Amino acid sequence: MSRALEASRGRVIEAHRSNAVLTLLRVAALGGLLGMVLGAVLTWTTTRVGDRVLAQAWLRHEINQHLNPAAMLRAQQTMPTGFEAVPSPEQVAATGMLHRLGYIGVPLAVLFAIGIPALLARQWVRASREAARDQVKRGNRMVTAQELASLLAWARKNGTPIELGGVPIPPANETRHLLAVGQSGSGKSTALRGLVRQIAARGEHALLYDPDTSYIRSFYRPERGDIILNVWDARTARWNPLADIADPADAYRLAAILLPLPKGRSDNDIWYEQARAVIARIIYRFVREGRTDLHQLATTLTVANVDELRELVARTEAARAFEPGAEKASSSVAFMLSQPARIVAMLAAVPMSAQPFSFDAFYAALDQHEGDKPLIFLTAPRRYRDAGLPVVTAWLDAAAAAILQRGTDAPCRAWLFLDELPSLPPITSLMTLFPEGRKYGAAITIAFQSVAQLRDKYGEEGVHIITGQTATQLIMAVGDHATATWAVELCGQVEVENQRTTESLDDKAKGERGSFALHRERKSLILDSEVMALKTGQAFLRVSGSPLAKITIDQGPALPPIAPAWVPAPIIMPDIAPAPDDAAPAPARIEDGDDWLMAGPC
Repeated sequence: MSRALEASRGRVIEAHRSNAVLTLLRVAALGGLLGMVLGAVLTWTTTRVGDRVLAQAWLRHEINQHLNPAAMLRAQQTMPTGFEAVPSPEQVAATGMLHRLGYIGVPLAVLFAIGIPALLARQWVRASREAARDQVKRGNRMVTAQELASLLAWARKNGTPIELGGVPIPPANETRHLLAVGQSGSGKSTALRGLVRQIAARGEHALLYDPDTSYIRSFYRPERGDIILNVWDARTARWNPLADIADPADAYRLAAILLPLPKGRSDNDIWYEQARAVIARIIYRFVREGRTDLHQLATTLTVANVDELRELVARTEAARAFEPGAEKASSSVAFMLSQPARIVAMLAAVPMSAQPFSFDAFYAALDQHEGDKPLIFLTAPRRYRDAGLPVVTAWLDAAAAAILQRGTDAPCRAWLFLDELPSLPPITSLMTLFPEGRKYGAAITIAFQSVAQLRDKYGEEGVHIITGQTATQLIMAVGDHATATWAVELCGQVEVENQRTTESLDDKAKGERGSFALHRERKSLILDSEVMALKTGQAFLRVSGSPLAKITIDQGPALPPIAPAWVPAPIIMPDIAPAPDDAAPAPARIEDGDDWLMAGPC
């Protein structure tokens, strides 16, 4: 910018400032004059009639003395006597009125001279700020927590809704799921524990993934019928998935739980599908023959060679994987049975004396349960996390499948809390439970620290499916720009209208010149820097169909521990030695044969 342009801009700014000051001075003078006039009126109206008559006579006399030449000459010829003349009654009355005018008029003049310009300046500032403020024309808007609580107060009329930061969540939104995002130390887990406390107080059921056993420590009550599923905990129940198999469809569902598809789609999916078919047929044969011992199933999945597997699935759709001439495909399918075998072996390690448990039976009878509904805790100690997470994932998949078998008119909520969701292997059933679970009473709450973690486990499409199915979002402080940007996009954009001023920089202009122009634009409702700058316990709460609000999660009193977080139990894994023939297959090559479908996964 040239110095001439800078000088012109400075002149305009100073001209605006000078004009404003001069206007305020004129208003101050007029205010002072108005105060004096008002003081004179008050003085006149509060003076007795006799004093007013005397004062008028004295005033006329004084005017005559100063304006009549003959009177002025007589006054000059009057010789002083050396004694001070006694004031006349007229003079006393006039002097009293003047004193009263000073007592009343001067303070009013000062008050008006200062107050009116101050009020005018304040009004100018308010008008300027109002003009500069964006006027929302379309889209969401930002309100205070108290305003949002008032808007949603109707939710309290039909019961006790759950609350976040004093804001009630409409009951219909509970089965439309909740998402919480925030870095470590943001208060995210505290908010989730507050929700669990409210759900337990309402006597409703919840299934809790408890990565650090804090939920068990604070909420586990065996007298309520609570269930712990942790193969390393002496209090664990024993889940035998074979007890829930009634037909081949159930067997296929269990096979999908034991061998979930990896994230994304690839050419190797065909081998997972074939291996699932083999597992399903083995499971169904075991059940049909009355063999429900998990040790036997784990042994079969681990040590059975190709010939034994061919005999187990003979005359079924799974037999194609073991046809003569398809040795590579057969070996590939057999090799893929190792993961289901590990999960079954872990389940078999739970003592037979443990309380039996069935997800299907539990959720089928949930609506008929009298009193407070039990809670289910899924966990694995940190030192055994790598070995235990596949089992936890199998439990979650089984729970999701059982919930989707409930009646569509189920009156009881089935809450699922998945804190630190990315710490789990991909849960494929979530892709179905999120969009369809609402009809069956499922109310899912997920929490994570970074959207990158979620993308790593579920891919970009999976993130859209999961986050797009949540009607309530709790956005707390995050530690990376990518997650902050994602949160800003989640809150949406608004179309705003604002006023833009233009100023003349013409040096030859004799006065101010400028104009106002209305401008519309789309902008984010919040900024990424605002998300990253949130303090512990602060959050942006977005409830579907309502404005966005900044709330504060009340930490509340610390929950006293009511149960041990973990009661260690020895785990004795079955003694299974892999057969020599069960070596990993060599990588398949197309040149090894004409039929590429007989080749295993690369």
